[in-house]
Amino acid sequence: MIFEREKALRLYYKTVLLKKVFIADFYYKGVIVELKSVEHISSDHRAQLFNYMRMTHKERGLLLNFGEIGLRAERYLYVEDDDNFVLLSQDNYKDYIQG
Repeated sequence: MIFEREKALRLYYKTVLLKKVFIADFYYKGVIVELKSVEHISSDHRAQLFNYMRMTHKERGLLLNFGEIGLRAERYLYVEDDDNFVLLSQDNYKDYIQG
């Protein structure tokens, strides 16, 4: 399958695997895809994606908003060692690509 819709992902608290699962809007090759249809993406929307990435130990996330004039997409990388999220852009993504 190319992508999975409403994919169940296991949650972790620190290093402990929890019984609860998170249902991602879409999941594709290790990327959590969170869909929105709002006038503007807010910090709450980003925090939701970041929490999902952190709790599932997935390092890549995509926030898509269909509610603006055009499609808005934000790509994020979770750096677990620093517990930090990086907005990937055309200017900085090569800094995070291995190989």
